[in-house]
Amino acid sequence: MNIGKLTVTDGAAHTPAAPTNFQVERAYANSDELTVKWNLADYSTIKNYLLFLDNTFLGGRYDDTLYVKHLPAKTGTLKLYAVGADGSRSLATEAPLNEAAAVSDVKVEPGKDGNVKVSLDQSAGIRRENRDRQIRHRFAALRREAVFPDRQGRRRQEQSDDCQCAG
Repeated sequence: MNIGKLTVTDGAAHTPAAPTNFQVERAYANSDELTVKWNLADYSTIKNYLLFLDNTFLGGRYDDTLYVKHLPAKTGTLKLYAVGADGSRSLATEAPLNEAAAVSDVKVEPGKDGNVKVSLDQSAGIRRENRDRQIRHRFAALRREAVFPDRQGRRRQEQSDDCQCAG
């Protein structure tokens, strides 16, 4: 006869607190991959974390990040649970997932003069003005950090904030 799971407890409630600062760290463009992160609680109170997309189990571990190789869907609600030593689960901490709204098919072409040409599909769901502003901001920061040789072959820090963006 199989009676299921039998647990002996001291009668006290050991349900852990819900995970904090749960967020999508990186959603990889043009793939089903995802990395999430959260604040790691002490192992004396939390023994594991479980990640679900809606009601589909994605993985679990005791760590502050989790890489998901294959998402079963592009939209839904990510739910993270903390698991205590007695197997009890916390309430879920949630983060929305909507990869359909993400920018995709971005193409970057470096120019001989140190400028970059950035283009992306118009169907990405971003108004052109906002998209161009976002691209200029990101690549201006990138160019400030880039080092290029000058005419004498010495390395120099690039100071230009301009970026050529194509739509």
